[in-house]
Amino acid sequence: MLKDKLDREYTLIASSEGEAFLYDMKDSIYALVFCGKDGKISAAAAKGAADMLKQNEAQCNGVVIFGKDGNLCRGNAQELTGDPAVPQAFQELTSAIKHFSKPVVTLMTGESFGYGYEIALNSHAVLVSPDVSRFGYDLSAGPPMGGGLTAQIIDTYAVGNNVWGHDIVPFLKALLNNVYAPKKTADIFEAKARGLLPKTAVIVGENQDMIEKGKQKALNMYSEGFEKVEEASAEVSGTTGRAAMEITIVNGYEGGFMPPPIYPVALKIANVISGGNVPKKTLVSEKQFLNLEAQAFMAIAREKKEGETA
Repeated sequence: MLKDKLDREYTLIASSEGEAFLYDMKDSIYALVFCGKDGKISAAAAKGAADMLKQNEAQCNGVVIFGKDGNLCRGNAQELTGDPAVPQAFQELTSAIKHFSKPVVTLMTGESFGYGYEIALNSHAVLVSPDVSRFGYDLSAGPPMGGGLTAQIIDTYAVGNNVWGHDIVPFLKALLNNVYAPKKTADIFEAKARGLLPKTAVIVGENQDMIEKGKQKALNMYSEGFEKVEEASAEVSGTTGRAAMEITIVNGYEGGFMPPPIYPVALKIANVISGGNVPKKTLVSEKQFLNLEAQAFMAIAREKKEGETA
């Protein structure tokens, strides 16, 4: 097992819930390893991992994140729930990663699904194994709520805001489709070409030592003068953009291209992407986007519970 190898070769610094472990890989590079039940990451493990990163930030020059036994993450261990502590815990880790003062490199291997995908979206660099079998969001557990959607939203708005005269709505509709209805791809290379992988993703050659490559990537980024990512805001499309995205969703649903359980989830995602119930060009902060993610997740949980008891 990979974890046994880590215990032999590296020094264990801290652990949380028996699911998240922080190791010293030497050369001041740490490894954050997830070993949750069934390869999934729980809210408690995410909160513990965030605390470990914050407590050891000053002592390291970079972090490599991966999962044991060939998978980064096989989804979220937490069931759909209206408890606000759940999205808060997941968002605390992704925010800690995104705004970490040292480079964070995530390894996407095997299944890199659900919250593992959101971790990758918030990392400063992502190395992807060519044998990745599954990646993306787990919409069976409701809308994204771990900060991955917020990271993509801010990047998309930044593209539109930097192009003179550009209408951001088509970009947002494309983002919406990539989240709830990504097209099937022949392989990971096509997925990258279509923009379905994190923007920093680099596909590693076959039979490569992913952990060593991740360590070297973190070292190189640190030595080249890594700059901390500050919290960002974006001028949103507001209710105008949401209306355009809702047309896309309704057409897909009524045309039979969208499974009925995904329909309410897609509508919630559109509201997050648009920045909520605000006018076009309202400046929305990263924290506000994260709050919209959490609200959407909890709203779906409440609706599902009400449906079960009706």
